[in-house]
Amino acid sequence: MGGAQKQRLEAGIRQRDPRADALKGFAILLVVVGHAIQDPYHYGLSHNLVFRFIYSFHMPLFMFVSGYVAALSTKPADIRFIWNKAIRLVLPFLAWHAARYVIFARYHDYGFVSYWHHLLLAPDHDHGLWFLWVLFLCFCLLVPALRLEQYWGTAALALALVFSQFLPTRFAGLATLKWFFPFFIAGYILKRHLFRISWLWSLPLAAAFIPLAAIWERRDVPDIVTRVASKLSALHFEAAANNIPDWYRYLTPFAGIAFAFVLFRLVKNSKKTVAFFSWLGVRSLTIYCAEFFFLGLGFGSGPVLVLSRSLIVILASLLLGAILSKFWLTNLLFLGTKPRSRHKPTTTPNASESTTT
Repeated sequence: MGGAQKQRLEAGIRQRDPRADALKGFAILLVVVGHAIQDPYHYGLSHNLVFRFIYSFHMPLFMFVSGYVAALSTKPADIRFIWNKAIRLVLPFLAWHAARYVIFARYHDYGFVSYWHHLLLAPDHDHGLWFLWVLFLCFCLLVPALRLEQYWGTAALALALVFSQFLPTRFAGLATLKWFFPFFIAGYILKRHLFRISWLWSLPLAAAFIPLAAIWERRDVPDIVTRVASKLSALHFEAAANNIPDWYRYLTPFAGIAFAFVLFRLVKNSKKTVAFFSWLGVRSLTIYCAEFFFLGLGFGSGPVLVLSRSLIVILASLLLGAILSKFWLTNLLFLGTKPRSRHKPTTTPNASESTTT
């Protein structure tokens, strides 16, 4: 057994990491609230500080934690591993879209072939559920890197990161992969090499998140960042000026990730709080997939509507997930869970197989 594989095995046989589960629970809560807030505050949404706070880092946090959990895997990095991830991620992606196509009568706007053609060419373009597809692509990049890691060490992971930045970006969600893979691989490396998340670096970075998120804009670079780049350009620091927008785009979500880890440190002694978010995190894939069907529900207006809608979405999604899990076929198609073997497992269950989102 190679050294890299042995270390993954030693990491994988430990108990589930409550921090990872709790952070997934926090992330899925942000996803739900971020979706629930869009209708009540549609006008002026881009200036809403809660919206800016959530959308500046919630999906990078999800991707970071997915990479973090992936480092716990005891499974060999081979084609079977990719096949299992396809069942876990791609199958629900396709099944839920098929359900949407029928339930929301998308066939009135799209022919069957054109709908699926467009979906598969651009799975990350306003279709929803894109995270499942992009996370699967992250695993497709990770596996060959792990195969090379036994020869090249951590340099193989760095090579995968560099390779992701030179992929063609016009089809199959590769543009979104290019953006999110650095967060995934950062989470993987953090857990894989057991780096301690010390207050020395996490607190200043977490504190920086508040002002960085306050000026964040969903589709544009903030004016203040543009002005800083212009000043540097005027001083003939062209290289720095050209990269300032990209540095800001990555610094903000990484600061948000540090902020989330600091929040966990603050509440980790509250067993009920950690248990609640961990419980939510284990069910994050179900909530993420099913929430779309219930986002029109809720009562009141303003914050009351956001709160009621978020609560209804979570409860209804969990109820639907519980129903789907009762039948092996729907459990497989919509939740990506294969029927359990009748034989007792001989190894400890893989922590990353319960949920990867």
